[in-house]
Amino acid sequence: LTGVFNRRALEVKLRNIFENFIPGKSNFAIIFFDIDNFKEINDTYGHLIGDLILKKVAELMKASVRENDLIFRFGGDEFVVLILNVPKEVAVRIGKRIIEKIKLGKFIYEKEKEIKIQLSGGLYYVTKKEDPEEVIKKADLAMYEAKNMEENFKIIE
Repeated sequence: LTGVFNRRALEVKLRNIFENFIPGKSNFAIIFFDIDNFKEINDTYGHLIGDLILKKVAELMKASVRENDLIFRFGGDEFVVLILNVPKEVAVRIGKRIIEKIKLGKFIYEKEKEIKIQLSGGLYYVTKKEDPEEVIKKADLAMYEAKNMEENFKIIE
């Protein structure tokens, strides 16, 4: 639907990353994103509009990351982005850029009607070998904490 990798591909990629992980050289960020109030959007406008929003969000994410960064649809309205081999500051800039692009994006339906979309994101910066599931859980937890923050973005290490 969205043209990005799926959850299974994320699990495989994380296993591969950790098999060859070298602290200091292989550091990366995992950013967990959630479309705020997506259930209400589906309930109000229908699942076809919801699908269009998912596609548009994926498109804007692709336009916000570097060529070697990877985007995955985790499920429902959740996306994960892997920012590979970067200092934490670069990953933070990319994560915030994604949130801003979505916030400023135009989600038009029926030619003139617009739906405002907002993302919440949680970034976990990985500096050592870890269990892939734990890395996902940490980024997911940061994202849930971000929902209660003004800038909708939480960073943890």
